[in-house]
Amino acid sequence: MRLMEDKILQLFSGFMPQIKPITHRKNTEILCLQIYSDPFDYLNFDTNAKFNKWASVEITDETIVEPNMQRLDGPAGFYAVFLHTGLPSEFLKTYDYICLEWFPKSIYKPDNRPYFEVMGEKYKKKCVGFPRRNLDSHSIKN
Repeated sequence: MRLMEDKILQLFSGFMPQIKPITHRKNTEILCLQIYSDPFDYLNFDTNAKFNKWASVEITDETIVEPNMQRLDGPAGFYAVFLHTGLPSEFLKTYDYICLEWFPKSIYKPDNRPYFEVMGEKYKKKCVGFPRRNLDSHSIKN
């Protein structure tokens, strides 16, 4: 997928009817994950860059994944987590704050792991997580 051809409505329209039978969910939250093939660079972001987008829920190890679904076990690490309150069309302000103010002033930089959004009720509130690592670190140890 490319940002310019983002099909999030179709993705979630196909996913939502399938989540009811999923057993052993960790919670009731719905997540949207973005996985970029190259390290994310907000200032030089190419809207034609390819990425994978997942509509998902958190599950336990006991969950049996249906044949028409896939399990994604993301790599461990730390995230900078932010709360966005408002319409999806206003999210760019939050995104700008994270990438242009928070990260440059922090001791962290974005890491090359999945980004996530926890979608709130009617998508008016969401939590967004940016994978992060220390500026002088090349890997995260847990």
